[in-house]
Amino acid sequence: MKQVDKKYIRKNFLLYILVFFFCISPVIGLFSALMNFEKNNTEVQLSMSMLVIYILLGLFIVFTPVIWFAIKYYYHFFRYELEKDCLKIEKGIIWKKYIAIPYKKIQNIDISRGPLDRLFKLSNLHIQTAAGLSPVKYSGYEGSICGLSVQQAQELQKELLANTSFN
Repeated sequence: MKQVDKKYIRKNFLLYILVFFFCISPVIGLFSALMNFEKNNTEVQLSMSMLVIYILLGLFIVFTPVIWFAIKYYYHFFRYELEKDCLKIEKGIIWKKYIAIPYKKIQNIDISRGPLDRLFKLSNLHIQTAAGLSPVKYSGYEGSICGLSVQQAQELQKELLANTSFN
């Protein structure tokens, strides 16, 4: 089975860092604003603000290696393969998910690239089938392969289109 591009790890790690800081910065700002609301004891305000900053930095330092390994293992266990009659996708670390999409049911194959994907020259391939949506599929796609190189995504899209029944 094939794996996605290794740049997928770096892209998702950068996403984690961006989300962490964009979520934590407003918390620090809000806490500082609340502490400055009462202007009685500036030493207590300063020490409380610094305590919150140290706690948040500590959480960042603790969770960063955990997130790095989680992303790395997710990458390691995310695989796909073109079989004779279907596309097989295998993913998951603890809860494994095996998806087999028959070529004859494929209706649409989309390639998407977000800002971070373009930065890392990655693509996401999304496959819609004739079966339609089941209640558990929130994305609207029967299968998705994220973290492909641009060339891999285009080649896979061509191969899938060549195998579908409407071609």
